[in-house]
Amino acid sequence: MQQFYQIMKRCAAVLVLIAVVCSLYVGASRVQAEQSYKNVNLSVNEADIRSLANANGKNMDAMLELLAENGVSQVLFKESTIASLENAGDVVVALGPAVQTLSVADSLPADLPISETNYYVVVTNDAWRDQVLTELPEKIRGAVAYDDGELGVVTVPTSIEATASNQSSAKLAFSATGVGFDQEWLDTVANAGFGIIAQVSSWEDPTDASLELLAEDIKSIPNLQMLMFNDKYIPGYPEEEDIETFYQLLLDEDENFIAPLGQIEFNDQQGFNTLAKLADKNVVRLHTISNEEMSTFEGDSGEEMEAGIVEALDRWDLAARERNMRALLVRFFSIDNPGAYFDTNMAYLNAINTDLQDKGFNVGGEVQEMPALDIPAAVRLVIGLGICAGFMLMLMEIGFRRIALAGFVLSLVGWLGMYVLNQTLAMQLMALASVIEFPILSCLLFLPPKKDLSLPKAIGQMLLLCLVSWIGAVLMVGMLSDKAFMLKLSSFVGVKIAHVIPIVVVPFVLYIVRDKKPLTLCKNLLNKALDYKWAVVFAVVAMALFIYVSRTGNEGGQISGLEAAMRQFLNDTMGVRPRSKEFLIGYPATILYLMYAAKRPVLWVLTIPLVIGQVSLVNTYAHIHTPLLIALQRSLNGLILGIVVAVIAVLLVKLGIRIFRWATDKLAEYEAR
Repeated sequence: MQQFYQIMKRCAAVLVLIAVVCSLYVGASRVQAEQSYKNVNLSVNEADIRSLANANGKNMDAMLELLAENGVSQVLFKESTIASLENAGDVVVALGPAVQTLSVADSLPADLPISETNYYVVVTNDAWRDQVLTELPEKIRGAVAYDDGELGVVTVPTSIEATASNQSSAKLAFSATGVGFDQEWLDTVANAGFGIIAQVSSWEDPTDASLELLAEDIKSIPNLQMLMFNDKYIPGYPEEEDIETFYQLLLDEDENFIAPLGQIEFNDQQGFNTLAKLADKNVVRLHTISNEEMSTFEGDSGEEMEAGIVEALDRWDLAARERNMRALLVRFFSIDNPGAYFDTNMAYLNAINTDLQDKGFNVGGEVQEMPALDIPAAVRLVIGLGICAGFMLMLMEIGFRRIALAGFVLSLVGWLGMYVLNQTLAMQLMALASVIEFPILSCLLFLPPKKDLSLPKAIGQMLLLCLVSWIGAVLMVGMLSDKAFMLKLSSFVGVKIAHVIPIVVVPFVLYIVRDKKPLTLCKNLLNKALDYKWAVVFAVVAMALFIYVSRTGNEGGQISGLEAAMRQFLNDTMGVRPRSKEFLIGYPATILYLMYAAKRPVLWVLTIPLVIGQVSLVNTYAHIHTPLLIALQRSLNGLILGIVVAVIAVLLVKLGIRIFRWATDKLAEYEAR
């Protein structure tokens, strides 16, 4: 039977090795795609252009020329809404009989019905008349257009029993309705050589006719280079049929989608992924720094302003280099006071442009679509087979040798079945399995050490641990390296589960399952748990694990100013910032464990931070939107810095031991007198 188990292990190891080779092939294809994806476009908001020009005595042609000289190649146009037109004086909005008291009351249509519960949108600028009177009734149920007067009017009903507060809310709702773009201003910007980014608004219960009107507005935009959405959901959501209708309306004569879709970082929009997949994942990721954040960079002195500019430049650098952002929407310092900092803002634009080019990016030009990875299905299936083999190896190391083969067969059947039914979900689950299995397997293969190791041997043993754990990362990369994951249209699932399970399983197996009398040991531990001292220990450990888990993923807790400064220092000095869980926690704990835990069972507690380091190493690669070479550099930097920190920790421990022994000897001498 023992020989049979050895054959199982060897076969499983061969399957894992084949899967690793396939994953390395996928990884190489991904690196090639990422290295060729280097075009970045700087854009600014059209409203900011008008504000800067007006406040600084520039005509539009001169302002646009200056922006182009400083690297700007695209201009963002938000779809005009009733609210924006009202602010610009192009429409007037009145409630009920108040419409008759307007200065333009004599120009209203003669057949306009007056109702206390109607809002009246009076179009005072003829350039917007047709658009408002056509689009508002199509997008708002019950709205009616009156076009027989000198001025056009749209009536928008509210509730008959509405209170003043409810009516105000109703105005806010319909005021956000989009009614198209300023065509003359669009033409001016496009004729100056800029690409146009159009950001359109959404509305409730869209009809086919209203979607068609929006599509016509979009298709009329000259030099359209990107399409974005302004709200929490896209036009057509939640009905997939309406989203598909919207997609069909935006196809050109060659049946191609009209423009790349702009995906705003940290702003998930419902329905976006559905439309993006219909558009063959033609997506560009966009990063921006909000006006509120820009105000924090200004500071109260020239020195603080300079530091703020450096911090903002670092943000743009990280966005392009580490998160595949290929559209950067630049906002300006003190845009609420556009006459201030004009030269500073132009220099700021130029610095972004220069810095990106120095980092190897092509700034401006045509919008580049991320290359697709044409990975054969057979390659993914083989990688999944290797993950199933890893599961069998893990079961055998835990001690479940009799069911390991059955576990392999069941996981393989599950993988193949899921792949047929839902390919994306199957890939996500297998990637999750990979990053759980191999850190556990690595620890169970090499821990605990039979004897305390020297520092060089401990470092070597840690590198072996990392190598086996890293197999899980390699297989995950092979499984998830796909355009949908690289653009975050799909993502790795189970981040917190992947962090927790190994931390629980490894100490449990090493110190309970492998004990000669595991049941007796469990009973003793439960008895100790009733002791208040152990209760405090368990509470502290539980709190530490809670903090650890809460800080995993992209939505973890806020970091302190000191930690932010440390991260920036590491990024500046090492090029890519290593993960603190590895170099500050995981790797030093691993070295200390390997050097001292063999003869000191109480140091089992070091297996927790040890496993944290291995899990962090593997999960670095779960951020598929981060270029693979960046992830590799981050891991290497973490190892190097982790070894340095570990050596310092060992020296401090040895010094502490010497001091303790010296103090003990002195105390013994004193007591002997």
